Amino acid sequence: MNIAVRLKELRVSAGITQKELATSTGIALQSIINYENGRREPNSKAMVALERYFNVTGEYLRGESSERTPEYSWEDPEIMAAIRASFPDQLRQLNDTLKDCSAEEQQAVFTILVQLRSVLNLKDAAKRQTAISMIRNVAVDVEHLTSDGTAKEG
Repeated sequence: MNIAVRLKELRVSAGITQKELATSTGIALQSIINYENGRREPNSKAMVALERYFNVTGEYLRGESSERTPEYSWEDPEIMAAIRASFPDQLRQLNDTLKDCSAEEQQAVFTILVQLRSVLNLKDAAKRQTAISMIRNVAVDVEHLTSDGTAKEG
């Protein structure tokens, strides 16, 4: 499988047009068309944009691997300690944000959190990893949807 086939598969499965992909990634529409038709291959900047957009590795995008999602390495104990230490603050901020949300939004977030806890408690490691991967992919899609900056704080 080559990049042309893989890119088209990813785009179609995401339910977006070539124009929408071009707009979302900042890559020229004609370039997207050329990539999918096998006339050109993305340069390194375009590859990074496509990898980020679809949350895939370059190897997957080029058809060199069947592993879709990048490996996340959290091996540094200091980074993990900082992440663990930030959980209470993140939860407190979520709670504060929820106070201004509608009852329907609060219920939706509650359901998501209950399901997340359920996933984390799965004894079957393969099922747990698959579910976490699915949640991560949805999170990436939501990040793309909100990437205009309106939902970001900072």
